[in-house]
Amino acid sequence: FLEEAGIPVPKRYGGDAELCVELLEDVGSTSLEAAVGTASRALRAELYDEACALIPRLQRLEAPSPKLAAFERRLDRPLFESKADRVVNWALPYWLGRDPTPAECEVVRATFSLIADTCAPAPLRFSHRDLKAANIHLRHGASKGNRLVLIDLQGAFMAPPEYDLVCLLRDSHFSLPIEDVMAQLEITRPKLPDAPVAEIFDRRFTLLTLSRVTKDAAHYINAFTTAGDTRYLDLLPTARQYLCEAASRAAGWDPVLQRYGDLV
Repeated sequence: FLEEAGIPVPKRYGGDAELCVELLEDVGSTSLEAAVGTASRALRAELYDEACALIPRLQRLEAPSPKLAAFERRLDRPLFESKADRVVNWALPYWLGRDPTPAECEVVRATFSLIADTCAPAPLRFSHRDLKAANIHLRHGASKGNRLVLIDLQGAFMAPPEYDLVCLLRDSHFSLPIEDVMAQLEITRPKLPDAPVAEIFDRRFTLLTLSRVTKDAAHYINAFTTAGDTRYLDLLPTARQYLCEAASRAAGWDPVLQRYGDLV
């Protein structure tokens, strides 16, 4: 479906549904994350320009008939609640060094409920769901504007227009300078199919940063505390930086967010 729609994904050469086998193009091992780590600032900006330009294209996709599962899944209140549960059960005890109090748990749950309320009126658009730099690869030898390809799309769902931008620009795997983030948001917002009003766009982007980054950090922590997997511990300082920035920005919007900012 994505290939036919002109979205840059690995080409599908065939497969066997009964054996659950898919024959896909090998798009190489150079991810955007690896490329920007050694790129000049100018090249980094070019690559992120190209990556952000894919988001409006994804959001213009309409459900085919018969529908695909991705168009039936959505970022809804139960999903926000499940994210809050992971933060309460996995992240808070690690970060606090003790069991969280009922009041601290309630701060998290109330915040995620407020985020769900804020996102509820938003238009739902096709979203990659995990559009981090590691899931965007560079085709070797491809020309500018045609070098990026998306992988790991099996979790795609419907979400507010800002969701994939949060995944890409507030990616704990690669710390993008805040001035670069703001520049990409300014360029991309008017290109989105719904072109959200700047104030609403900023608010949803900030609040989705709080929910997405805290949930990701909870998964990194859980991998360490339950399985001794230390691969993601180095990402926690970047995640905490993003959370502090977003929580500080949001604190004046609502008393609930002020309490969350204090907890962060």
